[in-house]
Amino acid sequence: MITQQDLYPPFALRMRCAGLELNVINDDDLLEIAAISAAEIFVDPTCSWVFDWATVPAPQRYRSTAAFHWSMRASHTPEKWTLPFVVRRGAEIVGKIDLRKTGPTTGDTGSFVLAQHQGKGYATLMRHAVVTLAFTELTMTTATTDWHPDNLASARVSEKLGYKDRSLLIDDYLASPRPDVEISGISPLLLNFLGVEGLGAT
Repeated sequence: MITQQDLYPPFALRMRCAGLELNVINDDDLLEIAAISAAEIFVDPTCSWVFDWATVPAPQRYRSTAAFHWSMRASHTPEKWTLPFVVRRGAEIVGKIDLRKTGPTTGDTGSFVLAQHQGKGYATLMRHAVVTLAFTELTMTTATTDWHPDNLASARVSEKLGYKDRSLLIDDYLASPRPDVEISGISPLLLNFLGVEGLGAT
């Protein structure tokens, strides 16, 4: 009998970093992700960097969030893809972070941490986890990110990891102190699906 991982190999991917656990969002996770509103992410839901999707009223927000994640799976190609990770501490969701392949060796990230969990260092840890995955398992050499000019907390996370001009190079990152990241679920099937050459992907 086939498994969910056979249908979509990234479902097998798991990461752990300093008490946080990350997995690629599946349909069970979507039931919780789709329910998240702007008020749960932003201390001030009227701030200039609020996500438009988070302000959509329920139940339309539920359906549009689910459709967005399903479309990412359907539009996946080895050359261009997005891996959306739900981030938990224990059973509780603390945030979400995406890794997007934007070039042959470049990955871009975007994330949020729920308001009640902000200020605890989680945004930095989850970025470490995804950047470590990109650099050590997916043969990427550059990580990029972006943030609203008014979102100083997001800018500080990038500074902590060593980003310069919103980019981070593999040699700079791997030469710097960083937390341990445990990664599981890497397989030839997954690497082929993600367009990764070498490291067992053949």
